[in-house]
Amino acid sequence: MDETTLRLRPSLRACWMKAGCQKRVPVGEMPLHKTRQIFGVYNWRDDTVVTQFTDQENSETFVAFLEYILLEVYPTQPIVWIMDNATWHRSLMAQAALSAFEQRVMFCYLPAYCSDLNLIERFWGHLKQQACANHPFADFETKFAAIQAILDIQNSLSHPDRFHLSKDFQ
Repeated sequence: MDETTLRLRPSLRACWMKAGCQKRVPVGEMPLHKTRQIFGVYNWRDDTVVTQFTDQENSETFVAFLEYILLEVYPTQPIVWIMDNATWHRSLMAQAALSAFEQRVMFCYLPAYCSDLNLIERFWGHLKQQACANHPFADFETKFAAIQAILDIQNSLSHPDRFHLSKDFQ
């Protein structure tokens, strides 16, 4: 489980270019500080992702996402919920909400500054590379449509362009 921030300005990434040509990414008159957040959980068993878009990251939006996942998406399944140490994950409001699910959910906090242990971080990189890299968007709705297309591919179990984590432990 993790959150990621989306900005309206283009996400610049390395890319291939024809020799002697430099790719230009126009930004125009975009509001540089306008952001949205995505809360998401990565299902390790089938490489699917469940997300929810929000305007901010705080205890209220975290608890709303937690309840959405545990009451609507996975209402009865036992779950291992891995998350980082964001302040809204450790707040009193969050702790109260987490305690309501402790019979069927094991909550694990990652060590500080170990984001590479959180599997969804790899998916966020893939998502931003595929949907947003080096591409300007006029508004968030257009950007969300591109992101939703990648999420739909990810959650289509037979699609050949899905993001897969290696599950080999050799």
